[in-house]
Amino acid sequence: MIINGENVSPQEQRKLLKMLRYDAEEVAGEFYDMERSEKFRLNWPNQDQFVKSEWKNFVAAVRIMYTERLGDPNTSPKDKHKMFKAIIMQNMMAQGRETDTRLQIMPNTQTFVGDKTENKRTTDKFGKTPNYRARKRQLLNAIADDFK
Repeated sequence: MIINGENVSPQEQRKLLKMLRYDAEEVAGEFYDMERSEKFRLNWPNQDQFVKSEWKNFVAAVRIMYTERLGDPNTSPKDKHKMFKAIIMQNMMAQGRETDTRLQIMPNTQTFVGDKTENKRTTDKFGKTPNYRARKRQLLNAIADDFK
């Protein structure tokens, strides 16, 4: 893959994607620690399971974070270069593929931080039973782990 005239080896591509995933997992972990509803906690009692399953919901936030850090004079040129390549590479890889319609959750929003009143409404409206979707995702991740 060539990015901005630079040949990026498959090994470096894997490292860049691993960096992007790691940062998305970090943001997912922050999300988990915020004010979540009782129903959310029933669906996702384990932070590691949540992060492993839902990290892709935070990729857009990481891309924005990288973009902001590109303009930060305190970010090292080496880190800027890696973040730039990760943004471009992820964008290039997404071209020609079916659009990912996964909800993207951004830090510093009410959705990210959570709201006690909204959490109560969620419990009142949807009850205190786990969602089928969450259980399905947890099971699929467990099965995928068995094949690694």
